[in-house]
Amino acid sequence: MRRLALATLSLLFLFHSVRSLGQAARPQANVQINGETVFTLHAGVGSFTPAERAQAVNQRLAEILKSSPGEVKTSVKQSDAGWLIMVGDQPIILVTETDAQEVKSSAKELATQWAAAIDAGLQKSTSAMNRRTFWSRFLITLAVALGTFLGIFLLHRGQEWLAHALEGYITAGGSSELS
Repeated sequence: MRRLALATLSLLFLFHSVRSLGQAARPQANVQINGETVFTLHAGVGSFTPAERAQAVNQRLAEILKSSPGEVKTSVKQSDAGWLIMVGDQPIILVTETDAQEVKSSAKELATQWAAAIDAGLQKSTSAMNRRTFWSRFLITLAVALGTFLGIFLLHRGQEWLAHALEGYITAGGSSELS
């Protein structure tokens, strides 16, 4: 009985190992906005691997975040080679039929999904940057206000000390030193 169980397990393991050899790991790469994945590329285009495409898209999105004040509009436009995702007037990525086949979708549908994911990621990052900007400006304003109040307080105390010292000098007939 033990031998039969061991033989069965060995055959299952062997079958699984042979089957997984035929399925080589497909290359894929994540498109990210501020370190958060918005979608994954499974296909290359021409000589570009998924990793190279993702790197180019990540750089374009980072530049948009740096240079675009406020809200930017994401759109999808048809081109000769597929569906082009745009942010403002900047092309971000071309969604091809090969991309769509990898996820069993149409190119237009996939482009719409990716555009929505990019839009959501940009909105989230912009919102986070706006919160950080607000708090840093608030803290700078608070520091300036506290510094101003401290300066006024010290000037007032210095004025009181000087008035007291001058009063003592005048009362002493001008012959004593200021203390």
